[in-house]
Amino acid sequence: MPVDRKNNLDEHQAIVSANQVHNSTLAPCPGRVCPVHSLPFLICVVALAASGCSSALRASDQLAGRTYVEGFGGESRSVVPGRVRLRASVCADVPLAEERRALHYDDFVQFLRNRGYQCSESKARPDLVYVDVTGPGLPESVRFRVAVLASAGDAGRDLHLAVLQHGKGRWGVHRSNLAVLGPEGTYDDILAFAARSKLACWGVLTLVGLDDTFVIPGGYAEL
Repeated sequence: MPVDRKNNLDEHQAIVSANQVHNSTLAPCPGRVCPVHSLPFLICVVALAASGCSSALRASDQLAGRTYVEGFGGESRSVVPGRVRLRASVCADVPLAEERRALHYDDFVQFLRNRGYQCSESKARPDLVYVDVTGPGLPESVRFRVAVLASAGDAGRDLHLAVLQHGKGRWGVHRSNLAVLGPEGTYDDILAFAARSKLACWGVLTLVGLDDTFVIPGGYAEL
């Protein structure tokens, strides 16, 4: 998969070609036939992307998302993916070492609970869990969909396809074999929540653009 996850802060890390990934993974779509060996992975992609009852992500009266990012050349008022990276201060107190072990969905839940959020889980399948979250900076409950994949590579592809299928306003994080699809929101709200909750320091923060996905550099990264 052509995702540049090098842990350096440059513009080449920020953009992923949607066409290249679709060619390599054969995302399920009308008029295309999926090879049998890819079906388990594709089933997980469809499940992660499936619609569910969830509120959109809304920022509270705290700092806006643009406060937590900067342009590749320094200061910037932009929050557009592909043009910004997280400020060094966002993850200064969070270990960013790459995760080497296989994870359980509860690893995601426990991280949020440790950050002061309340989580309620419901299992759709053994490999797919819905997590409803309330807490700091969230005026109302929002839902995350957590897919447990076979490998880190599968998790990255799963999230990439899921946010592309949903389109503008969708985002998520992936860490090791977990792919987490977040609730719809504006770029400003997404960046604010991902920075304040430290999810951007826990997993690879991925946002969708018009027809590409973008990794926001400066937080957790996987090679």
